[in-house]
Amino acid sequence: MPSRIRLSVLSTATALVLAGCGAGAPPAPAAPSAPTAPADSAPAPAATAPAQTGLPAATAPAPSPESVLTAITDIDGGGALSYDVENGSKIHYWHGLEFEADGKRYYTGFAWFTPTKYGADRTSGRIDPAAKVVLAHATYQASAPGAQTPWTWLGSEPYIGEFGHAEQGNAIDTTRKPQTFTAPSGQLVLALPSTLAGDGGASPAYEVLVFNPHELKETKDRKWRYVGTLPAGSGTAAAPLAMVAVPGADLPALQVGGGGNGAGGDKPTEYRYDLAHNTYRPISR
Repeated sequence: MPSRIRLSVLSTATALVLAGCGAGAPPAPAAPSAPTAPADSAPAPAATAPAQTGLPAATAPAPSPESVLTAITDIDGGGALSYDVENGSKIHYWHGLEFEADGKRYYTGFAWFTPTKYGADRTSGRIDPAAKVVLAHATYQASAPGAQTPWTWLGSEPYIGEFGHAEQGNAIDTTRKPQTFTAPSGQLVLALPSTLAGDGGASPAYEVLVFNPHELKETKDRKWRYVGTLPAGSGTAAAPLAMVAVPGADLPALQVGGGGNGAGGDKPTEYRYDLAHNTYRPISR
């Protein structure tokens, strides 16, 4: 990711240590009418409905995709949903989600950065088929009643993991709904339906991320962290996903497939969280 962005935005990530305070943080502007995406970028998906119930549905519009990108990069993209950042890297808006965690309502907008490029690679426009992209986010908390703005910006993290291939992030599948699981610690596990592009055509998958609503205590901690892409069958039929509590473990097991629906077989593939490597791995059964 670009060095200038890493230095300037990383300081804003520390604002997330003060999650809930919002002191000195710029407020998120209310969303304007939907922007027209540039020709080289996909249109931004609509803000997803709250992933959990328990709080009244928010009536205020979510932060706009443009404000999310500006909060991450500190660069005004002029309304574009994809634009140059630095050293050949571009930022692309990915997805927005409103959710509840630890009794509070949040909104997170995700984006991804393409790799930096120099010299001949930059001038030629060559695409590295093995190159992943960097996932980033800006997170907001619903403001108290009577506040000047409906959402308070908590902070941004320019690096929460890498995913995708060929310098492209995996596309969100809006025909399937996100799923969540609240761990005993209060962490929120989020599974976003996605589509993987490959030589054999597109195939369904799930992008799994974890949100920590508590105050961060270590410099290596993140409010959000990406923990893996789980394949969910082939063709257009997506295998179902189940999140199952594991005795003695904080994060759930993820079971993909099963049910005899032809998209994963009768026996699901089970994934367990690998703390040492911050990812979900399939287990032998």
